[in-house]
Amino acid sequence: PDMDSYPTTILRNEDRLVCIGGNTPQDSYLNGMSVIRIAEQEEVDAIHPGIGFLSESPHYAHICREHGFNFIGPRVANMDRMGNKSNAISTARNLNIPVVPGSEGALKDPEHAMIVATEIGFPILIKAAHGGGGKGIEVVENPSKFKSIFSRMTQEALSAFGNGDLYLEKFINSMKHLEVQIIRDLHGNSKLLGIRDCSVQRNYQKLIEETASGIPKNIKVQIYNYAEKLINEIDYLGVGTVEFIYDLNEKNIYFME
Repeated sequence: PDMDSYPTTILRNEDRLVCIGGNTPQDSYLNGMSVIRIAEQEEVDAIHPGIGFLSESPHYAHICREHGFNFIGPRVANMDRMGNKSNAISTARNLNIPVVPGSEGALKDPEHAMIVATEIGFPILIKAAHGGGGKGIEVVENPSKFKSIFSRMTQEALSAFGNGDLYLEKFINSMKHLEVQIIRDLHGNSKLLGIRDCSVQRNYQKLIEETASGIPKNIKVQIYNYAEKLINEIDYLGVGTVEFIYDLNEKNIYFME
């Protein structure tokens, strides 16, 4: 819906801790209707589902707004196209923005995924299509282990994100992880707030964000142009990051998510 139809947010100084379910994600953070029911009981105005889980579900964003809550996050259409990493890569390809070599979309069958992985070449990254926060990613160095890891990650993605879809990417050994911070309003005005180098990571989760020093000027220009092209194409609303991989050996930039 339009922002005009969003409920007015009323700020109250009434922080409370409320149990939303059981000990498993399916009983708590992925139990969307339970959260809706508790939000109604508590008479809240808006729902922010945290990091991962339902925060990247366009279906849940739609349900929240249908029930009169302001879902704190992007438009449903934005999430459909960019929250799903497989869809995001397809969007970038359609705009002629380079992406890391990988599968054309989500893969569900380990046998078919193995064929695609062999074509791309090992080592390879298996990534959850709805993943986030450094979760749902694993490098596979050895083809003999691929099918078992693929099957395990399908179950892990289903448990963590409520969706077991996976896709594949070529693993680039020598690279930098670069992000552009963006803000865009209802009127199409956008600001690109600088490039962050997020290459210092542990378990695929960034530990340090620092100024992107030592990046060639032409690469920075490419990153800004690609980021602005993407957010304008999808009519993005809100704040976010557009993330890229800079291949240090080939001196190429690739859109990631």
